[in-house]
Amino acid sequence: MHGRIIRTDRLLAMAVLLDDFDKANALLDGHNSTASKFGSIRYYEDEDILKWEPSLNISEVRGIRTFWDLQQKQELHEDEKWQEKMMRLERRVEKVPEYRNIAFFHHLILKKQQQVTVSDDVDLSIRVANADDSIAITKICKDDLGYDCDEQLVKRKLEAINQERECVFVAQLNGRVVGFIHVEIYDVLYHESMINVLGLAVSGDVRRKGVGTALMTMTQEYALQNGINEIRLNSGFSRNDAHEFYRKMEFDNEKTQLRFMKKVIKV
Repeated sequence: MHGRIIRTDRLLAMAVLLDDFDKANALLDGHNSTASKFGSIRYYEDEDILKWEPSLNISEVRGIRTFWDLQQKQELHEDEKWQEKMMRLERRVEKVPEYRNIAFFHHLILKKQQQVTVSDDVDLSIRVANADDSIAITKICKDDLGYDCDEQLVKRKLEAINQERECVFVAQLNGRVVGFIHVEIYDVLYHESMINVLGLAVSGDVRRKGVGTALMTMTQEYALQNGINEIRLNSGFSRNDAHEFYRKMEFDNEKTQLRFMKKVIKV
């Protein structure tokens, strides 16, 4: 577990609660700040911890003290009934993105990456993707899926991932990102919740080295962590190699479907 102070919320405290506009502007300019009880305060993004310790994944992010410090009547902070009511409210919103993003602190729940031993000279690991993976994922999409996608679009999509219902995992082989899988929690009215595989691709030069299997194994773990016991996916009619892979992974219940698409243009 790991906690961090959020720069935007420290700025909110300076501008609104403490009327310290000099420090608020300094924070906007990218500077760190100080606190009388803690000394110098440095600010980090959640994903920075993955740079310091690559063997970890961020499993969950929770907001802490979203509303607590907005109450300026300090005597209330000592009132047990007020504390109880406030904590109930804080717990209700700790995972809701719009409230979590403005919390004064983030509490990160970290999990060690899955390490897969292919051979003594091959290092394969699976981790949660971050925006820095956009270049590698774009290349895989272009070279191996045939999609003419834009790297900046992929980066924006990665930054906007809704951690409450979806995740992108990447496979690193000897330090290089060679595959990815994008999964989501899939809900319909007529069936129990499932995990839906939105995309799975592995670089052509590392096929049959266990990369796809490792990504699907991580997806199965993700399903179980979310209390879900079924995974679904769609695969193009002509992708025979992919179909054989899914059958080896014990997917069944095959059926032929037609996909319809329509562009909607505002008049």
